[in-house]
Amino acid sequence: MGWQAGEQNSRQLWRELQGKGFTGGSETVRRLTVQWRMDRGRSGPPKRHTDKPKPRPTPPAVATRPLSARQARWLLLKPEPDLKPEPRQYVEHFGRHSPEVVEAQKLVLAFLLLLRKREPEAREPWLATAQTSGLPELVEFA
Repeated sequence: MGWQAGEQNSRQLWRELQGKGFTGGSETVRRLTVQWRMDRGRSGPPKRHTDKPKPRPTPPAVATRPLSARQARWLLLKPEPDLKPEPRQYVEHFGRHSPEVVEAQKLVLAFLLLLRKREPEAREPWLATAQTSGLPELVEFA
């Protein structure tokens, strides 16, 4: 039957090819048929003629995968001016969907700055802010 006749089951195509002497594996045929199905408008293997080849369609944009907890933590510990555009968008997305994460981020960044600058006079105001933040982890820490 074959691809051109409408058969798109890779296992069946593999059996037909074996009958014609093909010694490759079924996985090879499956990979090719998956690619043929993904290429819009493609009806199977390329034609064997010398016309100019058609340009391949541009691949779709790669989806951004979610960050792990560790990656998100490091991202949230960077000051906003130090973030590149894509990570900045990720943090903004966090803020829209979880305002308490942004509040925690602000308090943690302020605490880190307090430690780096060694400003003991800023400790008490920070403690008061953390205690009234309503964020259980920071309230307990304070």
